[in-house]
Order: sequence, then C-alpha cells, then structure tokens
Amino acid sequence: MIGRYLIGSVALALSGCSHETYSAETMCGGRLANWRAPSAGIGELRALQPVTITNQNAIQWNGKEISEPTLDHYLSQIQKMDQQPQVVLRVENGADCNAVRAIRAKIDSVLECQRFTDCGEGTSWTRWPGAKPEA
Repeated sequence: MIGRYLIGSVALALSGCSHETYSAETMCGGRLANWRAPSAGIGELRALQPVTITNQNAIQWNGKEISEPTLDHYLSQIQKMDQQPQVVLRVENGADCNAVRAIRAKIDSVLECQRFTDCGEGTSWTRWPGAKPEA
C-alpha cells in the first residue's frame, strides 16, 4: 500500500500531470538499450530477481508488495553480493509511465546496469530455448 503512494507521488512530481500508461506496444519508451530482453535468456549460473510495477503503480519484489524505500534497501544489498542476481523489471499494462521510467532509472543507476548488464525487462524469461519461463 505504501509503495503505491510513494511511487505515485514520484510519478506525479515528474509527470507534469501526464497520464501516459504502459502497454505492450509502447513500453513507456521501451527497455533501456543496455538491458537484456527475455530472448537473451538468463545469464549462466544466475539467479533471477523479479521486480514488478503493477497497474496500480505498486512495487512488488518476488510478488510481494514493498515500499520504494524497501526497494532502495534491497537494491543496495544486491550491490554487496558476491553473486548478484539478474534483476528483471516486469510492468503490468496500465502502470503509469512516469513511475516506470523512475524505477527503471533507479535500478539502472544503483545496479550499474551499463557496466554489468545485469538488468532486464519483460516476461517469459528462460534459461535456454524451450525451457519453462521463470518470470
């Protein structure tokens, strides 16, 4: 519940009152150029860590709703891990695009995705072609 209000207020502050929402067609501008697509698969010997933005603009970690400060804390903990998971952003249709862009930017910055390419966006991630999707 807290996550909805925090991400909503961040999105509103950044938006200038825009009401653009996420869809499979627009993807709010698309995944960042340095992020993996599901077709690239999960990195070898990598754990997968899904982060979801719901159509109500709530943030979920492993399917459980969390606040934005909790997301900040979790991302900072990933930075300290020897074996970092591949963080995958999943966005539900109808999520506010300003919220999506803000969370993308946060993940990209904290996890240094441009250096390590440990970030991705989308659904149906598999370890190899034909495998059961994990996220």
